Amino acid sequence: MAMKKGIFFTIDALLAASVLLMGIIILSSAYINKQQAIHLNYLSQDIINSLNNLKINELNNSYVDELIANGNITDINNSILQQVGEFWAFEKFDIARSFIDNITYNLLPERLGFGIWVSNDLIYTKNKSSYSSRASARTMISGYERKKPIDGTSSRAYLESIREKKTAAYAYFGGFVGQGNISKQLEFIPSDAVIVSSFIELDAGNDFDLYINENFCSSFTPILNNMSSTRWNISSCNNLFLNNTRNNISLYFSGDLNKSYAAGGYVKVEYRTQEFIQNKTPGIEYYYFPGIRGIINLYSSFDIPGTLNSIDIYLHFYNNGTTYLNIGNETMFTGAGSSSDQIVNLTNISLELDPQTIPIRMGVNISEAINITSGEPSDSVLVTDVSGSMDDCGEYAETEICQYECCGFWFFGCWWWFTRDCPYTGSCSGDECGTCASGRTRNHQVLNGTTCINTKMELAKEADLEFIDVVLNLTGNKVGLVSYDSSVDSVEPITDIKINLENEINSYSAGGGTCICCGINRAKNMLVSSSNNKFMVVMSDGQATHYCSDFDDYTGTSGSGASASAISSGQNACS
Repeated sequence: MAMKKGIFFTIDALLAASVLLMGIIILSSAYINKQQAIHLNYLSQDIINSLNNLKINELNNSYVDELIANGNITDINNSILQQVGEFWAFEKFDIARSFIDNITYNLLPERLGFGIWVSNDLIYTKNKSSYSSRASARTMISGYERKKPIDGTSSRAYLESIREKKTAAYAYFGGFVGQGNISKQLEFIPSDAVIVSSFIELDAGNDFDLYINENFCSSFTPILNNMSSTRWNISSCNNLFLNNTRNNISLYFSGDLNKSYAAGGYVKVEYRTQEFIQNKTPGIEYYYFPGIRGIINLYSSFDIPGTLNSIDIYLHFYNNGTTYLNIGNETMFTGAGSSSDQIVNLTNISLELDPQTIPIRMGVNISEAINITSGEPSDSVLVTDVSGSMDDCGEYAETEICQYECCGFWFFGCWWWFTRDCPYTGSCSGDECGTCASGRTRNHQVLNGTTCINTKMELAKEADLEFIDVVLNLTGNKVGLVSYDSSVDSVEPITDIKINLENEINSYSAGGGTCICCGINRAKNMLVSSSNNKFMVVMSDGQATHYCSDFDDYTGTSGSGASASAISSGQNACS
């Protein structure tokens, strides 16, 4: 029995010793691995610190000297990492790789690998195919961005006061403001302003009186040339402008309401001031509607300089017919007529408009304004003569004419003289009607006469534009265009897109013969497939010169029978 007990305890002791030995081995292995990881962490941090602190001028390296000599390294006070960042910014990756390789050669034991990254871009690597541990360290170098300069300067200046500046306040009359008497507010004039001069430049439809803050300034007669403005100096009225406020500018027209408009222009007041700039609320721009006493007919615009967040609209008007407001392609407001003033407040309107100039259209229902009763939708084709005779004068006006003789050729005396004349504008003593090549004029005189203010073509365009304006203001209506000379000249398909029609009309030019039947035949065939009410309006200034071989002929042939052919085509179109 004693022998058995001894064996038992001996075996027990051996087992205990084996377990203890295995525990020591395991703990030793774990301790060694932990120590190795700690060592790698310290090593990686030491490397990054060394590269970040060691400067180029502290290196004794032939490759670095070569980079300095060839201009790839320009600042020897850079640290190694700063220089790597500079190479990275300029995308000199191959140089950066060679630079690191030369500096770190034999720096680490062969059994260790390492790499350098800048902003997730691998600059240099010396990887081992297999490894049991790895560690990383980070640092920050500032002032570098890929493909961007690393050097620059900035400066800042502050203006504390000014002795004086010359600037101006404006009141703008947009693309078209009418029809009736018009008022507009001038931009703010500072309290210390000294007004120097003032001007008005306007494409006005008729004679008008100018009032400033309800005080009469002067009467004006514009030169009624096609789409051109007249400029007047109104400095004699400087005393009517007030400082430290927004001045009211009013135009009171005489004559026909249809000609009571301003088709673009401005009032300009020049002044001197010591004020820097008028205070404005950041992020807010204003558009001020004009005052119109008559028929509301406004085409204007405003500018969006940045991202549009919202629009607030305030309208105060009186109109016994339907009134509408469009901004861009969006209808902001449509309101029925009323026998009393109306006030409309629209707030926080969201519109997707890009930074650009945005058109504004405000008007009234034309059918109500001129007592047209709308019925079923209709399709109309407007047929316009653009033959050569349409370039003749269609409207004259009595006027004073400046007339003189101009030397055509001067060589030790004038070899010949020719006559020049133009509308008299207050002076007739030099070369007011255009510079003479010789620079010599004589026999100046002011005569009573007539001058052409509109050609037949210009009058036809004006009538065409008014036609589409009236017709397209009735819902469902569409218009097509045909122009003709010796044959059909141009065609605009039947549409309700107003801008396309306007662009086509404005492109008309006179030339060629007159084939009235060509225009009628083309318009008839445009209307054949329409299920709406059909209308054709034909304009011509005179005798037809070309006939058509049949009712589908748009080309025309010069010869007798042209008038009969035009009548026959018209009868066929109406049948």
